[in-house]
Amino acid sequence: NTDCTGQLSGTYTVGGAPGATNFPNLSTAINTLSNCGISGSVTMNILVSDTNSYRIPAIPGSSAANVVKFVGVGSPSLVTFAENLFDIDGASYIEFEDLVMYCNTSASNMAIWMHNNAHHIVINNCEFNGSLNASSLYNNAVIGLSFLGSNAKSSGDNGHDITVTNNLIKGGYLGVSFYGSTVQPTSHITISNNVFENQENTSIEINRADTVIIANNTAESYQAVYSKKFVNVNYGNNMQVLANEVDIDDYPFFYSYRMNYLNSGTSLIANNMSNGRIEVSGSENVNVFHNTINAFEGTSFNSSAMIIGYQSKNCDIRNNIFIGGTRFALQD
Repeated sequence: NTDCTGQLSGTYTVGGAPGATNFPNLSTAINTLSNCGISGSVTMNILVSDTNSYRIPAIPGSSAANVVKFVGVGSPSLVTFAENLFDIDGASYIEFEDLVMYCNTSASNMAIWMHNNAHHIVINNCEFNGSLNASSLYNNAVIGLSFLGSNAKSSGDNGHDITVTNNLIKGGYLGVSFYGSTVQPTSHITISNNVFENQENTSIEINRADTVIIANNTAESYQAVYSKKFVNVNYGNNMQVLANEVDIDDYPFFYSYRMNYLNSGTSLIANNMSNGRIEVSGSENVNVFHNTINAFEGTSFNSSAMIIGYQSKNCDIRNNIFIGGTRFALQD
């Protein structure tokens, strides 16, 4: 346990010159935050690289007005040889900024794992290095909201209000994976302005979610030859997929199963550019506007630009440029 002389507030350093506002390492800083709490916003300026894994539980006093920021100064690298680098266990109002993170060993699963109703987490302007040989790591993701730390695709009351923006996300079987549950869907997820590179299978996986924005991202250089996707949505409502640019060789740029199921919302796919198709299956109330999809540009030329699949209905498709491969521009 940490001996507390008071709650934290203000700016501190990690790995800087010894003093009252410096912590020798990140583990000590997190332990002090979780045991002593905060009375105002706190910024932890991380000056040194480290090899470890870190659990961040609920921090007493954190709120919309009292936010805890972990900021890299000089691009320090945080590396783990354990399952997960950061374990966000029920914490809220936490921000990560300007950090370089490695979670790419054979034992690694996620760089940031959020669960136990973690919420209001912001991940901004960081570089993530996940596994590059992940063809058999089906439960692996670089960033995950999931019930189990060993499985980025596990359902539960995992969290909500998560923002992932301006990051470079490399590797992983999945880039980011956000799972809610039937009883408690995750909600208010924003994934914007990121660069996705070298995912094995899928860049963005969404399951049991409501109110999701996926905007202004780019993706390329998938490791898999087959069975790859940019966005894979299962039971997602009120999705907005806007102005993304994706090179995926006529595999799905966007795939949904039972999106807005039983008239539970309306989703918009607009202003995207890709050589991979849009495919909706068992989905309802989908607006598809102003996209440019050139499936012929891929390497196999064996795809439609858009597929309206089994039991999909109320699809409004307008003002798109669809170019099919050896199949159709629009397949219904």
